[in-house]
Amino acid sequence: MPYKNPEDAKKRNKKHYQENKKTILEKAHKYYRKNKNKIAKNKKRYYKENLVKIKQYRENRKLNEPYLLHWTWAKNRCENTNNKNYSQYGERGIKFKLTKEEIKKLWYRDKASNLKQPSLDRKDGNKNYTYANCHFVEMDYNRRKPKSKRKRNSL
Repeated sequence: MPYKNPEDAKKRNKKHYQENKKTILEKAHKYYRKNKNKIAKNKKRYYKENLVKIKQYRENRKLNEPYLLHWTWAKNRCENTNNKNYSQYGERGIKFKLTKEEIKKLWYRDKASNLKQPSLDRKDGNKNYTYANCHFVEMDYNRRKPKSKRKRNSL
């Protein structure tokens, strides 16, 4: 049934997903396992055909939205178990709770574009990535900063 208001369709789809999340994800994983090689082949072909456009898009993002790189890197450290720094962040229970809008506000508040090499830093190294606990500093400062005593989870 068509919806006059696109917001109604979004709400309906979101509700459907939440109610059927487990089944939807199982089907998606099953499809991926069955078609893994085909998906990889198509992905390689897509990148080969669109390499110039992809590079232009990435360069444009770096110039126009440089804060998003920092957002992505920090989010990966906390949430991606394959990230080499996950053990120092996500495994320790550090959560990433910054939105893209908040990281943008931080970027402009701290004038990170004026920094030689901006780095997203947590004021308290044992707390999560939140707007109140983060600021942009110079990478050299962040590297030399003494490591705080970390609480290790005992298993």
